[in-house]
Amino acid sequence: MKRFFSTLLAFLKPVSAASAGPDPKIASINAAKEWLVLMDRGAYRDGWNEAAPSLKAVQPCDAWADTIAKRHGKAGAVIMREVTAYRFKPARTEDGLHTAVIHFRAQYEKGLLKESVILELADGTWRTADYSLG
Repeated sequence: MKRFFSTLLAFLKPVSAASAGPDPKIASINAAKEWLVLMDRGAYRDGWNEAAPSLKAVQPCDAWADTIAKRHGKAGAVIMREVTAYRFKPARTEDGLHTAVIHFRAQYEKGLLKESVILELADGTWRTADYSLG
């Protein structure tokens, strides 16, 4: 009987957003890669539109797109990209946002560069909160 109740209680534990659905590491890396396709195509305004509200609150679309366009223009086309580091940060009670930090090594026409994408999980969707190329 005791075993029955402990098994039952295991099913009644609350499920966090990080443990519900797909593995957060796989889901966030896939989201970052999909978003980076927009950057690779030069669709910087679309990237801004798909970004997290926190990124949009910091910089208007045109200014952000212009800055990213200059960086990508200097680098040339991407040839390959691989994940070199990953860090998942569970939500703090203050903000309720899970975050993932993903570092890439990217070979561009003009050379090897580091890229970092910070994502936030909000409403079940990973969205880019910050991006750097350099």
